[in-house]
Amino acid sequence: MSAPRLLNLLSPRLWLHMLKRANMHHYNHVAQVRKVKVGLGTRITPSVHLRHGENIEIGDRTVIGHNCGLWAAEDAAITIGADVMLAPDCFVSASSYSLTAGQTVGSQAKIGQDVHIGNDVWLARGVTVVMGVTIGDGCVVGANSVVTKDLPANAIAAGVPARVIRMRDGADKADAP
Repeated sequence: MSAPRLLNLLSPRLWLHMLKRANMHHYNHVAQVRKVKVGLGTRITPSVHLRHGENIEIGDRTVIGHNCGLWAAEDAAITIGADVMLAPDCFVSASSYSLTAGQTVGSQAKIGQDVHIGNDVWLARGVTVVMGVTIGDGCVVGANSVVTKDLPANAIAAGVPARVIRMRDGADKADAP
C-alpha cells in the first residue's frame, strides 16, 4: 500500500465518518428491527430503514428488499401479511405532517393512519405507499408507482397515482369491485 493511501486510513475524518455511519445504521435498523413483530422465515435486509418498529408487524415468509423504508407513526401501524415481497427501494409510511396554511410544514403536528398490506402481495422496485392505504391480498404493484388509495384483492396496479390496470384472474379492471 502506498504511503498516501496509508495516511488516508489514519485520517480522523475517515474514522469519524465510519462511526457516524455505524451509529446511523444502528438507529435506523438494528434498534428498530428488534421491536418489529416478525413472522417465521421473514427476511429483512440490513439496509432497511425503520421508524417506530413497535408499530410494525410482518407476516411469515415475507421479504423486505434493500433500501426499503417502513415508517410507522407513534399512533399508526404498518401491517404486512404473509408471503409478501417488497423489492428494493420501496417506501411505506403511516405518517405525514399536517398541511395548515400559514405555518411551516416542519413545525406542524405529525399525523398518522394505519397501512395494511395483505398476503401474497408484490410491490415492485421503488413503490411508495402512503398513510391510510389498504392493499388487498394478491395485489401486484408496478415499479415506481405511488399507492394513494386502497387496492382491491388480486388487483394489478401501476402509475402515479397507482390505478388498477386489470385483475390477476384476467378480468378487466371494469369488472373489479
